[in-house]
Amino acid sequence: MKLSGGFSEMGKQQAEDPMPVAEIVKRMKPWIDVLIKYFTPQRIMFGSDWPVCNVGGPEGELSWKLWRDAVAATIEEYGLSSEEEDRIWFGTAVEAYKLDPVTR
Repeated sequence: MKLSGGFSEMGKQQAEDPMPVAEIVKRMKPWIDVLIKYFTPQRIMFGSDWPVCNVGGPEGELSWKLWRDAVAATIEEYGLSSEEEDRIWFGTAVEAYKLDPVTR
């Protein structure tokens, strides 16, 4: 399950007055509760949502940053382990798309 598209469900934001990250997290919570319960972090992957985040986001570069910050705050809100966080940010995508990540 790709975690993206949240802004398009929240109404239009203005670039000069974007919604605070805490409010975005609060509004997404009912959806994320279901995702965490039924998909688990093992089957959720971060979706950049670019350029779709401009549909409801404040547009431009600010939309991407706000979406990334909202996902980070949402993950933090659930108190996930570092392994679960890694699955959402990149691990699930690596597995689903059969990527060969660069190791250091």
